Amino acid sequence: MTKINTKHFYLFSMLIVLLFSLSSCNTSKYLSDSQTFLAENTIEIESNDDIIDKVKLKKNLNNQIIQRPNGKILFSIPKEYIYYRNSESGDTSWYNNFLRKSLGEPPSIFSENMTKETAQKMQNYLVNKKGYYNAFVDYQLNTTPPITTVQYNVNTGNRYKINSIQYIGKDKKVLSIIKSIKNDAIIKAGDPIDASSFDKELTRLSLALQNRGYANFATNYFNIKGDSALNQSAVDIFLELRPPLPDSFHHQYTIGKINIYSDFHRTQQIDKLDSMTYMSNVYYKQADHYLVKPSTIARSVFMNKGKLYNRNDRSKTRKKLAELGTYRFVTMNAQIDKDIDTLINYNIFLTPYNNKWVADYGSDLFFSTIRQSNRQLFGFSLNSQFKNRNLFGGAEQFTIGSESALELQVQPNVEVRTISIGLNSSLEIPKHIDLFRITSALNSINLISDKFYSSFQENTTTNINSGYNFINILDSYRRSSFNASYGYNFKPSQNKRWIIRQVGMEYNDYKLTEDFVSIIGNNPLLLRSFEDNLQTGFLFRDIRYIYTGPISKKNTSFTFISGFEMSGWETYLLNQGYNKVFGKDKTWKFSKQIGFSKYIKANIEPRFYKHFSKKHSLALRAFAGIIIPFGGDKVSPFFKQFSAGGPNSLRGWAQKELGPGSYGALLESPIEGQTFYQTGDIKLEFNVEYRFDLFWYVEGALFVDAGNVWTLREHENRPGSKFGNNFLDEFAINTGYGIRFDFDYFNIRFDFGYRIRNPYKSEVTLRQWYNWKEFKAQGFGNFQVAVNYPF
Repeated sequence: MTKINTKHFYLFSMLIVLLFSLSSCNTSKYLSDSQTFLAENTIEIESNDDIIDKVKLKKNLNNQIIQRPNGKILFSIPKEYIYYRNSESGDTSWYNNFLRKSLGEPPSIFSENMTKETAQKMQNYLVNKKGYYNAFVDYQLNTTPPITTVQYNVNTGNRYKINSIQYIGKDKKVLSIIKSIKNDAIIKAGDPIDASSFDKELTRLSLALQNRGYANFATNYFNIKGDSALNQSAVDIFLELRPPLPDSFHHQYTIGKINIYSDFHRTQQIDKLDSMTYMSNVYYKQADHYLVKPSTIARSVFMNKGKLYNRNDRSKTRKKLAELGTYRFVTMNAQIDKDIDTLINYNIFLTPYNNKWVADYGSDLFFSTIRQSNRQLFGFSLNSQFKNRNLFGGAEQFTIGSESALELQVQPNVEVRTISIGLNSSLEIPKHIDLFRITSALNSINLISDKFYSSFQENTTTNINSGYNFINILDSYRRSSFNASYGYNFKPSQNKRWIIRQVGMEYNDYKLTEDFVSIIGNNPLLLRSFEDNLQTGFLFRDIRYIYTGPISKKNTSFTFISGFEMSGWETYLLNQGYNKVFGKDKTWKFSKQIGFSKYIKANIEPRFYKHFSKKHSLALRAFAGIIIPFGGDKVSPFFKQFSAGGPNSLRGWAQKELGPGSYGALLESPIEGQTFYQTGDIKLEFNVEYRFDLFWYVEGALFVDAGNVWTLREHENRPGSKFGNNFLDEFAINTGYGIRFDFDYFNIRFDFGYRIRNPYKSEVTLRQWYNWKEFKAQGFGNFQVAVNYPF
C-alpha cells in the first residue's frame, strides 16, 4: 500500500477549509431593515380521519408552495451569496453572468403576500382535488433577523367518499359499452374523492370507445355531477354522457381506403406516381422500383379496410413503420370519405432518409491506477461504424463496425501493454424468420400460448451477427475470437425486451506467454480455462431478459436484467446417445486440439432507483451469477467466468484483481507489471450509490460496493477460493466518492474507491477491516475513469 501524497493531502485540506470559510459568508448585509431571508417552509397536517398516504399528501401540498428558500452549493455555500457578489456595478462579464445564473440564485426575500397566496392555494387543492370539502389552511411565522421560517397549518377535516356511481345519457349503445367494461373502472364505490382518479377514469373510457370505432370520442363528452344531500361525508356520482352536437348520437367509423406513398417528399407530384394494390391497400412510388417492398410495409400496417376504427391499431401502425429504420418521417393523414361519412380513409406518407448509407466515428480515452504494481495505464480507442438502412429492399438494417484500442503504461516507463482489434457485423431483418420452425412447434404443443406467439410474430426482428476480435496483453496472453449467431430481438412492450440467440458459435484461440504460463502453470484448472475451445448452440445458445420499469407514484423505478446461456449441450447429448447405441466411450471434439465447451451460465441483476427530487437520487444494484461446467469439463472458458473490481464493480480494486474467495496472495505480494487475472465460477455483488447535483453540469456521488467471486472447486495454489458456508465472511467492501460531468446523452465519471474490508485476513495485522490509519494511507483512493453510470 503506497504512502499518502503529502502535497495532495494539503491541497485537499485547504479546499475543505475554504468551503467552511465560505459557508460563514455574511449575506445579511445586503438586506434592508425590514427584509429577512426565507429560511424554511414546514407543513403540519391535522385531520379528523386517518390519512391513507400522509407523506404523499404533504409532498403534494409542498408542490403548492410559491416561495422557497435558497439552496447551497457543496452543502455549505449560500447560492444567494454568489448572486450578490457577482451583481455589483460592473459585474457584466461572461464570468459574472455564468456565476449568477449557474451557481447563484436570486435571494429569496420573505414575502407574506406569497405566503397568504400559498395557504389559499393549498386550501383550494384540498377542496377541489382531494375531496376535503371542509379543509382550512393558515400559517404561522417565526422571524429572527435575518431569517424567517414559515409553518403552514393544514386542517383537512373529513374526506368525502364515493357512495355510488351511475351512468346516464341518451346514447344507449355507448352506455351499454361503458357498462360492459365498468369492472375495470378506476373509481369505485367506497373510494375517496380524488380528481386525478376521475381524470384517469374518463381517459380509460375514452380510449376504450376509440378502440371500438368511436374515433372522435374525447373526455369532454363526459360531465361529472355529484349529490351529497342524502349522505354524510359521501357523494353519489353521476357520469353523464353528452351528445356530439348537433347530432344526438356518437358515430362509429370503419376503415376505408389506405394509400401508402413509399418514397414521399414534399415536391412530389402525386398524380404522376406509379401504383400497385397489395392486400387491399394501394402503394405509390416515384422511383423505378419500390424503395421498401410492399410486402415488408404491409407487415407494419395493422389497419384493414372494412374493419372498425381502432386507436391501438393506428398507434401500432405508426410505431412499426417508424421502427423499420428506413424512413425519416412517418405521417398518417385521416379524412372522412366524401360519399360515406362513417368511413375514414388514410394517406400514409413515408419519407425516406436522404442517404442509404450512414457512417459514424468515435474515440474513447481511459486512465487507471494500479496501486500494488505502482503502474499508471493510459488507453485510447478508435471506432467506426457503417450502416445501410435498407440493404435488400426489405428495410434490413446492416451494420459493420471496427474498433482498435491501445493501452500504454506511463509509469515508470512508457511502453505498450495491450493491443485490441475488433471487426463485427450485424443484419437486422424486420420480421420473425422461424429457423427450423422451433417457435411454431412450441406453440403447437402449447408450451407458448397463442397470444404470446402472435405477439412474438408482430414484435420480433431477426438478427444475424458475425465478428472477429483480437486482444494481445503483451506480458500475458493473446486471444483471437471468431463468432457467428442467429437469433431474435423480441420487444412485446416499451418496458420489456427479450434477446434470444437460437444458433451461436464462438471459436477462441489462445497463445500464452512463457512468463504467464510459469505463473499459472501450477494451477491445472486455471491453465485449462485458456485452452482453445469452440462454444456452440445449434438449437439454443442463450437468452437475455431486460425489464425497465416506469417511475412510480412514489418516485421509484425498478430494472431487472437476467441471462441464461448454454454451450455444447446438443453435441453432448448426441455424443452420449452415440456411445450408448454403439457401446463406445468417446468424447467428441471439433478437432484433436479443440474441444466443445460445455457449460451452463445464469445471472440475475435487479436494480432499484429512488428519486428524492430532480437533484437527489439513490441507486441500488445486486448481482448474482454462476457458471457450471458439465459433461467431463472441469472448468469453464476463462472469458466466460466472472470477475470483480474495476469501474463498474468494486471500485476499490482493479479489474480482475479481487478474489477468488479469501485468496489474497496476489494482493499481498503482487508481481511487478503483471496483469490481474482472478476469476471465479460464482459472483455475488451489491452496490449502493447516492447521486446529487453540485452545480452546472457537475454531479457528485457517494457509494459503497461489496462482493466477491468464488470457484466451484478448490484450486490447489489458490487456497480459500472455493464457495462455502463462510462466503459472507469473504465479502470485500469499499466506499468512495465520485465526480461526474453530465452532458445529457452521456456522462464522464471519475470515481475514487477506498477499501475498508479485505476478503482475507492480513498476514501482518490479522484483520480484514481497515483502521483509520490504513484508510487514510490510501490517499485519494483507487482512481477509476469511465463513461456513464456504473448501473
